[in-house]
Amino acid sequence: MDILKSHLEIKTASLGANGTFQFNHVRLDRKYDYLLCLGICPHEIVFGIWRKGDVAEGLAGTLVRMAEGQSITFKITKKLSEMRPIEEMPAEIQRLVAPKISK
Repeated sequence: MDILKSHLEIKTASLGANGTFQFNHVRLDRKYDYLLCLGICPHEIVFGIWRKGDVAEGLAGTLVRMAEGQSITFKITKKLSEMRPIEEMPAEIQRLVAPKISK
């Protein structure tokens, strides 16, 4: 997805029985600027968005390899409490991409 020249990698996950989301197949070898994770709950949708560099440095959460012995695809597990209401997403995306627009 391309929003105002910023490339987004989008991952979705449903809320698990343990109250977490598992976002699978996060890749660092693909070209994108931001990772957008959408969490689907029975009565709401939540999100998290991070710069790719922050994802690579573990600031979005711990990257866990999808399979032993490989280092291409990862998963990130997030608690519901670590995600934000979907209503906040437009303002957050605007905040993140605004510096790029002014350049």
